[in-house]
Amino acid sequence: MSLFEIAAISHPMSALDLPARISVPEGQLLARYDEAMLKPALLIADKVDLLSIRIDYTNTLKGSLFRLRNMHMRTLQDFWGLCHNPDSPEIAALGLSPSDLLNDEELVGLTREALLNDLWSILDGKSVDNANQDRFLRKYLDYLARASEFEYDHYRAAADTDLKIAEERGLLSIRPWGLQVHPLYLDMPGAAEELYSSAFDQLSEKIAELDQSPLIDPTARIDLSQQLSHLRDQPRPGGSYGLVATKVAAHIPNLDELSIEEVLDLRDSLSDYLTGFRAEMAALSDDITSDADGAQADLAREIELRWVREIDPMLTEIRAQMAASGVFRQAINTITTDKGAITTAASSVVLATSSVAAGIAALLPAAATAAYPLIKAMRSAMEGREEARRNRLFFLYSAGEAVKRRARRTGFRR
Repeated sequence: MSLFEIAAISHPMSALDLPARISVPEGQLLARYDEAMLKPALLIADKVDLLSIRIDYTNTLKGSLFRLRNMHMRTLQDFWGLCHNPDSPEIAALGLSPSDLLNDEELVGLTREALLNDLWSILDGKSVDNANQDRFLRKYLDYLARASEFEYDHYRAAADTDLKIAEERGLLSIRPWGLQVHPLYLDMPGAAEELYSSAFDQLSEKIAELDQSPLIDPTARIDLSQQLSHLRDQPRPGGSYGLVATKVAAHIPNLDELSIEEVLDLRDSLSDYLTGFRAEMAALSDDITSDADGAQADLAREIELRWVREIDPMLTEIRAQMAASGVFRQAINTITTDKGAITTAASSVVLATSSVAAGIAALLPAAATAAYPLIKAMRSAMEGREEARRNRLFFLYSAGEAVKRRARRTGFRR
């Protein structure tokens, strides 16, 4: 296993403080949360293994969809129940009105067994003799369509993320906390609730298997305190490298504004400097963990201190070195392309060639002579530029500059 493989544990429901019944926009927040959490890790890691309860949630939605589309006995019973309970909040949630249901008088004489038998005639486009029964089944199919669309919208909102791009590139695997089961199992009474609650126990077992320090959002740590007690007292040697590097990369301003694909493309464009950055993060991690007990809270505090005392000043120095070479390059370009400078250069050549005692220096164009001190300074600046490129934090600097350039193009800025 690579020292820069990272395990991430995500609990967006807790971090975002969402209610038990999640709307479509809130489902989208779950997906965006996991994306934002992983962007720094995907920038620097060999592989990220995400354990997210969002996947357990979408699995229960898949179970609901399976039941709606394949288990008419149960869904017909659900609609029957709504007809007898017109005040149910589910009716408004599905966009139904009283006219979409049958009242008590219309339900008289109907049995679920007879309705189920006649359902197949309705599905075949036929009608049935009993008018109330025919009306019930047609309204049931309308309910079924709306309920399926409702569940599907909720599923897609929480399931659709750009993280699939990272999965396709082999940089990410995503797992639920609990067991991956067939949707048919979820149709059993209470199965979805049982699966969801058991996910916490399953997470404990998966955490116990980790031999590296996992990435966890601090806001979720309280709800997961029992599960996190199964973490090893100390990760394996080097087990904190990925976590430290991720937390340092998270300091890049506006990184979250990049899409997952942009983060991965940025990583590819800076691949020549990633090894050096990892080496620096490994040294930093060894230094930090030798003084701390390995707890994430201690690591986070120490990384913040090192950022202020060491990393940010070094980035400022790299920035100054890179800026110096740019200033001198601009000055040379100005001198050698300015009309006045070119005219002076031509005059200098004429005067020099008309003088018997003209030396080699006099034969040089005035523009070049004037530029010579700047050329020396530029050479020094370029040496500084190359020194900056050799700095093991150049990856971090370059990533930050790339995000800044995108910010100027698109106008986003926090």
